[in-house]
Amino acid sequence: MPLIQSEHAKGRKQAPYAAEAGNVVAARYEIDLAAATDVIELGILPAYCRIVDATLVTDGLGGAVTADVGVMSDVPGETTASTTVGVEIFDAADTAAAGIDRLTNQAALLLEGVDTDRAIGMTVSASATGTVILILQYAATGDY
Repeated sequence: MPLIQSEHAKGRKQAPYAAEAGNVVAARYEIDLAAATDVIELGILPAYCRIVDATLVTDGLGGAVTADVGVMSDVPGETTASTTVGVEIFDAADTAAAGIDRLTNQAALLLEGVDTDRAIGMTVSASATGTVILILQYAATGDY
């Protein structure tokens, strides 16, 4: 399955980093889709950070499209055909109509910070056209 990458995923834009433990930062990952059914790499969860909240915003991806958003199996920027996307952040979010989906999946909040950057991706259930914005809020891990 081909991989579509945002500017952050391509390394053209940098994700903000929460420099001190407990400080929350928000990264805005945006991509415009044109009849996509592929794996979409939206952005990065930096090393030693954990998710504290997420919002998925779409302008209506059409049909009865749902989206899964989570940690990808490959490292950020890698374009392997066998890349998979988890459902830790959103599992079958309804993106058919324009709207906002807020994080309700506790799996995202249970992800531990690790020593490498992690790619955050999305898959859609059917061909999708439109704008997708993921606002990912995260904090550096540590004692605080």
